[in-house]
Amino acid sequence: MPVSKSLRLLWARKGARRPPRRKPREPQPELDPISEDLAAIFKRQEEDLSPTSKLDVEEETTPPRPYKLNLTKDRLQVAITPDIVKHFAFIYLRDSCSCSRCVDPSTKQKTFQTSDIPVNLRARKLKVHENEVIECKWHNDVPGFGPDHTSLYPRSFFHDYLTRDDRVLARFNHKPRSHWNRRRMEKEGKWMSYKSYMNSDQSLHEALTQLSRYGLLFLTDVPSSEESVINIGMRIGPLRDTFYGRTWDVKSVPDAKNVAYTHQNLGLHMDLLYMREPPGLQLLHCLRASCSGGNSLFADSYRAVNEIRKNYPAHFKSLLDFPVTFHYRNAGHHYHCTRPTVELTRFGYTQEAPYIHAVNWAPPFQGPFEINTGTDRGISGLRIYLEAAKHIAGLCEAPSALYEQRLEEGHCVIFNNRRVLHARRAFDIGTGERWLKGAYLDTDVFSSRLRVLDETFQQTEEIEETEETWET
Repeated sequence: MPVSKSLRLLWARKGARRPPRRKPREPQPELDPISEDLAAIFKRQEEDLSPTSKLDVEEETTPPRPYKLNLTKDRLQVAITPDIVKHFAFIYLRDSCSCSRCVDPSTKQKTFQTSDIPVNLRARKLKVHENEVIECKWHNDVPGFGPDHTSLYPRSFFHDYLTRDDRVLARFNHKPRSHWNRRRMEKEGKWMSYKSYMNSDQSLHEALTQLSRYGLLFLTDVPSSEESVINIGMRIGPLRDTFYGRTWDVKSVPDAKNVAYTHQNLGLHMDLLYMREPPGLQLLHCLRASCSGGNSLFADSYRAVNEIRKNYPAHFKSLLDFPVTFHYRNAGHHYHCTRPTVELTRFGYTQEAPYIHAVNWAPPFQGPFEINTGTDRGISGLRIYLEAAKHIAGLCEAPSALYEQRLEEGHCVIFNNRRVLHARRAFDIGTGERWLKGAYLDTDVFSSRLRVLDETFQQTEEIEETEETWET
């Protein structure tokens, strides 16, 4: 086809209605309509292109295309539908090139830096393939990349990066989350055999999906060995080593250095919040359960926070802003970290309501508040936080919110340590023994494994967050 033909002939769907022309916005140049011929595009790029360069557009076939392109001197405009139009800067497209010269086929890592891209980079030649792949050659490319360098962008690229939600789903960076209370967990809680978990990738995918959605999973028939919790954790990835060790024992011992190592009642909490990066998952394998008492309790902190978020904005703001100190200063260790009770995602999945990233709640490990209480403002902030703390404690400790289980020998519980609060009822050491073997995993380890399994089984779901109404 002659070069002077319109871009519309290359990309317009048969019978498609031309989208309305937008008014130019300074300092951006006016968008080139699809109907403009290439001579007009050349004219717009005269100041940026060398006198000898040309912008060529070719096609391999003439069948209609499912979406249309507009072109300016600094960006590509992709019209997915007449109502959905997205802009992709040439700098962005060049930086995203995944050809074998830009991304090493073995290491899968980039071979150039974003800072290497010239500011006045421009598209020199576009070619549309029958399989809807856009081929692009560049004017003023990255140093070291000659005129033969070609970038390819499949249709999936533009759809994967169309919106923020699309980008999240394309990376398998989100799974639907369901808030739960006791009644819902009794219905939807998952128990899986150790054999299935260890031997089937599909079962492992189901297990990790359950953990992602609810934050809580139980395994049964786990071999009575101190190595079993290692095997369970390593099925996901490397264990988190802390000053407690790679694994650790939860049992009553004399002169305990942690309340968990007593037979006393242990209230709802999360572990290691006095560290900069608390572990994401906790595993507890029951090796002995011959004593009376010692039942485990679990509560969904996200559910409580979401209730406060919707109905008590002043309390929610305090949970986001007020600094709470956590520390461990014992047995030759001194850990300390100050953090808010609720952390939101830095980059929210939706603009209206960023998702909860983590909740920080561990009353046994709190230290003195590091605020100025000598001012009216400081005292006022502390009082509001006290009200908010009472609120979240009341919601999580309500009988309707608590899911209670007795861990028997051969059981292992895995839970999200940044979401699910756990507790233990007191037990009678005079009637027998209670011994759990524990381990930690980092969130990144869990997320990586789940993404790989999602990709393997090609599972993507709509971004959503579901919950149950509160029981009175």
